[in-house]
Amino acid sequence: MTTSSLIAILLLVLGAAVMSFAVARGRKVGGLVPAELKRRWRAIIGLMFFFLAGYFGLIAVMMKWVACSIEVITGVVFLGGAVYVLIVMDLVRDTVAKMQSSEESLREREKLLRTIIDTEPECVKLVARDGTLVNMNPAGLEMLQAGSLDMIKGKLIYNAVDAEYRGAFIKLTRDVFNGGSGNLEFMVTGLKGRKLWLETHAVPLRNDKDEIIALLGITRDITRRKLAEDALKARTDELMQANERLSKTVQGLTMADEQLKKYSGELERSNRDLEQFAAVASHDLKSPVLAIAADLKLFEKRSRGRLDDESMGLIKEALASAMRLDELVSDLLAYARVGTDFQQHIKSISMTKLLDTVMAGLKEECERAQCKITAGELPVIAADPTLMAQLLQNLISNGIKFHGGAPPQIGVSAERAGAEWIFSVSDNGIGIAAEHHEMIFELFRRVPGGQARKGTGIGLAICKKIIDRHGGRIWVESEHGKGSVFKFTVPA
Repeated sequence: MTTSSLIAILLLVLGAAVMSFAVARGRKVGGLVPAELKRRWRAIIGLMFFFLAGYFGLIAVMMKWVACSIEVITGVVFLGGAVYVLIVMDLVRDTVAKMQSSEESLREREKLLRTIIDTEPECVKLVARDGTLVNMNPAGLEMLQAGSLDMIKGKLIYNAVDAEYRGAFIKLTRDVFNGGSGNLEFMVTGLKGRKLWLETHAVPLRNDKDEIIALLGITRDITRRKLAEDALKARTDELMQANERLSKTVQGLTMADEQLKKYSGELERSNRDLEQFAAVASHDLKSPVLAIAADLKLFEKRSRGRLDDESMGLIKEALASAMRLDELVSDLLAYARVGTDFQQHIKSISMTKLLDTVMAGLKEECERAQCKITAGELPVIAADPTLMAQLLQNLISNGIKFHGGAPPQIGVSAERAGAEWIFSVSDNGIGIAAEHHEMIFELFRRVPGGQARKGTGIGLAICKKIIDRHGGRIWVESEHGKGSVFKFTVPA
């Protein structure tokens, strides 16, 4: 066997081995190719054989210039073709592997995107140009009360929109397919009749050729917000109406306040005039009253032993009446003077020292009645000292004047109660029945009968007026025959 024959046989064997390996890899590659890529893979194999035919043609041309045996040439051609097929198969395998990896990655991304869309709590929908629904996630189906996508897919989405907002929704759809975008608030009615307020943001969805293929809408439920806005608006309207009514009321109160100020000013001037009149009248009445009393005393003195007992009794009664008239005029003058220039005389005073002064003035009266006066610790207050002295004097004098069978015992005390002091003046006198507790503080009102008629009916009215001027209260706690406790308050 010649050397050329051996070389040819060796080349054929190697070519067969390479071709078998290439065919095996080709089958493997064919198994890797997905069904949708089979057509593309067959085109690649066809292209491979096209280049292989060109290779054989090139070898045939070379045989004319190369002086070699036909066996060697055949072996070279077979081996070269086998190597070529192997190289092409490797290229095809790599290409198919990359394509398969790309397809798997694309499927993973699509799966992830679908998971995100399906779990999105807001509605995600695709709407076609004619307004029919292409796709919608579960959140959107729940909003429209649809059990599945098949119930509404391919149907006009406009039908779910309430008539009042349908025109605006159609316009938004047209704007999106013209390349625009926008937001819209509208109301929908679900398949089971439920109404919801929704807000959607719509944009165009484009393909790889930049063509608009659908409307992509992101929609959320704003029913609670709209209900809250409606409630707020209703409440605002109520408040505005209430404010208008209040404004009218304030205007009315302002007018009433102006009238009240006017009447108050007139009343104050009237009271001032009345106080001045009472003061002047009381002062002017004292002179003739004192003159009558003096004349009656002189007449009584000169008539002793010259007139009978009845006449002398009449003279004494007339003298007593004159003295009572003088006391009444003095009390009336004191009442009229209470409150005149009141604020100008307010100062800090010690009620303990003030009581000592009052007791000194009543010393002679106390000694005659064998009166005992006790006092606890009294505070320092801001008040008119003259008026407060007159108040204590009137209350203590009443305790001395209206005592029972036992010598009068009078106690004065005070206690703090929040923002005020409560003073108490107690006695063991004849007491006051409950039905007379209010009327004794009125002008010229006295407890009927007995010793009560000793007074003029002005003393307690003066006390009340003094306390009123100081912004306090005065009252009595008493029972008939069991003594009395007069209480009054002043600011602390």
